[in-house]
This record gives sequence, structure tokens and C-alpha cells, in this order.
Amino acid sequence: HYAVTFRSSTGIHTDTLITAENAYGKIWEETEDGILELPVGSYTFRISRDGLMITGTMEVTGNAAIEPALRQLWRRGQRGKQVLR
Repeated sequence: HYAVTFRSSTGIHTDTLITAENAYGKIWEETEDGILELPVGSYTFRISRDGLMITGTMEVTGNAAIEPALRQLWRRGQRGKQVLR
């Protein structure tokens, strides 16, 4: 498994719920430190806080950090795609 750290402009996400789901429907949930431990593969991630949620896709190939633009994505309802290497 590889560590995928979800960050914001103010640091690591600690006040959000972060999940990742693979193509087979298996769901991983972060452990309150903004980090998901994931095997290599493709995932749909969800980040939710205060009743708001964004989703995106990512490809995990190693340890990585992801910094979704939360304010912009929440406001516009956009989806993001990340390739993590």
C-alpha cells in the first residue's frame, strides 16, 4: 500500500471525511490524519465537510500528496482528476 496524503492550502485535511473507492466497490476511509493507505490502482475519491462534498478520480502508483482546490470545486460543482506517482 502507498500513502496518499490529502492537503489543503492550510495544511493536511483533518476536519474532513475522505474516502476512496476502487472499481470493485471497495471503500477506504482516512484515519483522521488526511492520509489514505491504498494499493496501486484507480479510485474515485470523495472529500466532505460541513455538508459539502467534492469527488474526483485518481490513479495511485506510489506515495503521493493531493491538493484538491476545495473552495473552487465546491463552488462550481466540478470534478477533479489526479494522477499520483
